[in-house]
Amino acid sequence: MSRGFVFYGVSIDSLERALEPLEGSSVHAHQDHPAGTSASVCLNLPCGEFECEISLHTHSGQLSVEVKETPAGISADAVRNYFQSALYPAVEVGSLSPVVESGPPRIHQFGDSGLWAFHCPGCGYDHTYRTKPESGRPIWKWNGSMVAPTFEPSLLVNGSDPDLRCHLRLKQGRIEFCADSFHELAGKTVDCPVWEEHQEKAA
Repeated sequence: MSRGFVFYGVSIDSLERALEPLEGSSVHAHQDHPAGTSASVCLNLPCGEFECEISLHTHSGQLSVEVKETPAGISADAVRNYFQSALYPAVEVGSLSPVVESGPPRIHQFGDSGLWAFHCPGCGYDHTYRTKPESGRPIWKWNGSMVAPTFEPSLLVNGSDPDLRCHLRLKQGRIEFCADSFHELAGKTVDCPVWEEHQEKAA
């Protein structure tokens, strides 16, 4: 029985890192096309061999991985964890529950900068998380999902100004506002807005 996973914010470089040959791994067929690239891959992981079909859409950065065959008694989650750690090196696999369900993205990446934006319904502004190291600035752990994103630790905006402070945690696509936030959603939990829907309303 096959099983599929979807990863977002993937570039050709990060895909190549994910496909760096492990001992005994091989790419059976590889094809580049205008929309992206696809390949049939055999991954030889410590827990066993897995046959996968992968497809990367270059424009959207969406990578689909379909696991075709797994050894008896071995979970396809091993393939998910392999791609998770290879595609998102800043994420400690297992420290956050990976969420790779399909659906409308709630966060938006600015190029390949490692900056991920979402709209805050509390203060009415867009906030960003950084997942790539940059000049000593803080970075957040991310579960790799744009549909139900989780970032850790919490995000504090305007922390030195109680009249503008926005303090929150984004977990599984839900925003948990801390009680020290200045706005009316302080202490409440709401859905993180779908990015495209927010952009359409703002236009």
